[in-house]
Amino acid sequence: MEATSLLRTVMTEIEVAVFTFDQDQRLRLVNRGGEKLMARASEQLLGRTAEELGLAACLQEEPVRTVQATFPGGIGRWGIRRTSFRQGGVPHQLLVLTDLSRLCGRRSVRRGSDSFGVGQS
Repeated sequence: MEATSLLRTVMTEIEVAVFTFDQDQRLRLVNRGGEKLMARASEQLLGRTAEELGLAACLQEEPVRTVQATFPGGIGRWGIRRTSFRQGGVPHQLLVLTDLSRLCGRRSVRRGSDSFGVGQS
């Protein structure tokens, strides 16, 4: 199906980090941007919990916010967007992280900011 092929291409090429977590907060999908952010291949990430990946804080609090954070593959200001969806009747969470430091250059972004760091497990 052409729509499915387009979606796969977009997920591969988009420069934001995209993660999906199941109801147990285990990672079920990650795109190339997510691999880069976590500095690991998808094979090393899939099946791990958000806690193990250092992303648990991203799945809590406000679904749209800006944070100052350190990840294995990047440091800076990040836009966090989180939403829920169902796959096969099972609830999942979609997490999208955008590097605002890169998008805005060195200009400061202010809006509901928090800080946290992520270590590799």
